[in-house]
Amino acid sequence: MVRNNLVILVAGARGTGKTGWVKKNVVRPSLQVKKMIVDTFDSASWRTMETFDRPDLRSITIPVLPHDKVPDWDSGTYRIYGQPSEMFALIEQHLQNALIVFEDATKYVGRVLNDDTKRFIYDSKQKNLDLVYVFHSLASIPPELVRAADILVLFKTNEGQPSKDKYPFPEIGQAMEHLRSQTAEFVEPISLRLN
Repeated sequence: MVRNNLVILVAGARGTGKTGWVKKNVVRPSLQVKKMIVDTFDSASWRTMETFDRPDLRSITIPVLPHDKVPDWDSGTYRIYGQPSEMFALIEQHLQNALIVFEDATKYVGRVLNDDTKRFIYDSKQKNLDLVYVFHSLASIPPELVRAADILVLFKTNEGQPSKDKYPFPEIGQAMEHLRSQTAEFVEPISLRLN
């Protein structure tokens, strides 16, 4: 992934491979930029770079960065976790020139984008931030965030056809229909360029 100050949305049901995909395609060790994984708790799935098909990456750990060290963070891949409002304030105030992954992004975004979140997303280019928001369904993503995003990566979900009023991109419905038709447990996601 080349740094382009992208807003990337990743959506799929639990257990479809979203975290592994993000690790391999976004947070991979070969990408030499600051990377921060943000969550509300110390998720075991983000303690190492291990994925279901790469157990050998278990030795590459992703340490927790104490909150008081965030202002001085200048390199490497780290995790932070805590209450969404606290995490968002910390990120907005101190992070720039980085890639940020919001694990279980519904906790940070909500159904409707508030003014602070809108400003953060629209100012991400000025702060040289790539933002990755991971959701458990397409329906969890506010339509305004879909319209602001550059890329949508769809995995299988447990939902029907998306509303054309809510998500006015015909390729989203086509991609969801294709994914639903697949019978394999794990299916390659479909990446859609939105902007």
